Amino acid sequence: MDPTHIFLSLFLTTMLQVLKSHMIATVTWLVALGWTLVVGGSLVWNVRNDERETMDTAYAEARANLNKDITLRRWATDHGGVYVPITARQQSVPWLNHVPGRDVTTTDGRQLTLLNPATAVRQMMDRYAQDYGVRGRITGLKYLNPSNAPDAWETAQLEAFTRGEKREVWEVSDFDGKPHLRYLRAMFMEPGCEKCHAILGYQLGDMRGATGLNLPLASYYQKIEESKRILDWTHGVIWLFGLTGIGLSSSMVRRRELALRQFKAIIDSSDDAIISTTLDGNITSWNQGAQTLFGYQAGEAIGQSIQIMIPADRQSEEESILTRILRSEKIDHFDTVRCNKEGRLIDISVSVSPILNSHGKVIGASKIARDITQRKQSTEALKESLREKTALLNEVHHRVKNNLQVITSLLNMEAGRSDHPSTKAVLKDMQGRIRSMALLHESIYRAGTFAAIDLGSYLGQVASQTLRTLLTTPAAIELRLQLGSVQVGLDQATPCGLLVCELLSNCLKHGFANGQSGEIFVELQPVSGVDQWVLRVSDNGVGLPPDFELKRQTTLGLQLVAGLAHQLGGSLDVGPGPRAVFSVTFTAQKPAPLVLAVL
Repeated sequence: MDPTHIFLSLFLTTMLQVLKSHMIATVTWLVALGWTLVVGGSLVWNVRNDERETMDTAYAEARANLNKDITLRRWATDHGGVYVPITARQQSVPWLNHVPGRDVTTTDGRQLTLLNPATAVRQMMDRYAQDYGVRGRITGLKYLNPSNAPDAWETAQLEAFTRGEKREVWEVSDFDGKPHLRYLRAMFMEPGCEKCHAILGYQLGDMRGATGLNLPLASYYQKIEESKRILDWTHGVIWLFGLTGIGLSSSMVRRRELALRQFKAIIDSSDDAIISTTLDGNITSWNQGAQTLFGYQAGEAIGQSIQIMIPADRQSEEESILTRILRSEKIDHFDTVRCNKEGRLIDISVSVSPILNSHGKVIGASKIARDITQRKQSTEALKESLREKTALLNEVHHRVKNNLQVITSLLNMEAGRSDHPSTKAVLKDMQGRIRSMALLHESIYRAGTFAAIDLGSYLGQVASQTLRTLLTTPAAIELRLQLGSVQVGLDQATPCGLLVCELLSNCLKHGFANGQSGEIFVELQPVSGVDQWVLRVSDNGVGLPPDFELKRQTTLGLQLVAGLAHQLGGSLDVGPGPRAVFSVTFTAQKPAPLVLAVL
């Protein structure tokens, strides 16, 4: 190609990349600015809406309090005022001198004075302000009670009421140095009001004053501030998340083309064969790994059917794969056989994924194939080595069991040659102990498991075999087994078997020494609430002798039992009687996995 054309092509490609990068940056800044305006507008609207709702709540509370005051005043008006006892705190109302019957005496001699509706309401307002902080107000341009004189703001509102310009008014202002909502509502002369207020020149229907209140706003302002802090924080978090998303999106767009170029480079440099096909099975892409694995050049393979690499006996596999791909299924690590250009069969592992268009429709298949010939050869070698070592372990356990049985036979022969009862007893005890160990290896050999032993099943076999061996009259003693199932290793199964063997021997020697009948109990049960098990051997024979504790220190069998309990990591406990009960509580250790070095 002409060097000039090459230079122009590289120059145009570089300029397009620069322009694209600049455009992405510009769009990113515009989107970020728009997002900031949206979040800021939302914050302003929510703050103002919250302020409006909070103040509406304050207005509602003010109206409720004022309606209460007006209702009380009308109630008092309906009754012409209220008579109350004259006390040191409540004297006759001086500005009601013109009202007939202001002061009366009851039939029992009590002195009462009249409270007109305005006075009664004002006293209630003062009490309410003291208890709840909401101070009521009764005022007018003409008034009987001097304390009802209006201030400058109230005077202006009363004049507006008189002119009919309004009937109620609100204002937020400081009162006693604190923010309050000031509320006034016009009062008009109603029937019953002339009794006290006609002297001021008012007639029915005249605007004669106003009822109002001052509602503290500190708690409402505090609520507004708390809400504003929450809104500021939440909108700030949302704004930051949005900016982060915009930044990530911009970075993703910028990295997309680079990732595509890198992805193409990775595909070209992969040792695995990466192939794409149409739904008809025609090859559309072919990387260097495919060329190395199958021997075809890209020009030879692209456009050809994928069937050129499939052996004759596996032609149906491709149809099955395409059927699953059409259902948008992905096939992972499908082991099969393919052939290369020379016809040599190759063990491969294939993963197949559907290729989708922008509408999600399957338009082809992408395949990744890996040569697993060496792996399969290594796996077969490992399996063969493992089979050999398993057979060796089985043989070892079998031979150990046979050797122990030989030792048992030798001990039996020696016992037959001896004339000393004590020697025979010792040899017989030794036979039982060795027999329990032989039984363990026999169980392992038959089960084919080398790391874990079902302790309950094993102890049941040990107890049954020991009793059959030691009993001279089988029907005299009955064995009762209650054995749970727990998996342990050889290091715990062996001392447990010896324990049962030794304790059963003691039961027969001492519990049923005179040939009487009875029962022997062997139990293995979990301890409730803790991760421990208890192995217990007991009988209903003659029980423990009075000097048992003294003999316990000198008897070889009991010393052996105590040593075996210690080996288990447990403790031996002897029941108080009268039955002979021997218990060992221990923690069942999880069997360690058997590790075989496969070379």
